[in-house]
Amino acid sequence: MRNRFDRVGDSPLLDRPDLRRALLTGEIPPWTAPGRTLFTIERRRTWLRPPAIEGAVHRALRVVELLEPAGDDLDQADG
Repeated sequence: MRNRFDRVGDSPLLDRPDLRRALLTGEIPPWTAPGRTLFTIERRRTWLRPPAIEGAVHRALRVVELLEPAGDDLDQADG
């Protein structure tokens, strides 16, 4: 059995249980964030249509929501 969660990076924000759970359950897609730019990877078997775009945007915004620093996370990220 292979764990689908491959963490690359050293940000303390990556240790959040909700972020890991969302990735493992498929709530959010695989993603990367070089600098301040977020890229998500959405697999498609058909042509891209507006409903699929809306879903992809929703999932990308969920990644942002889960990554938003709060309280202690900000202190760790600065240290």
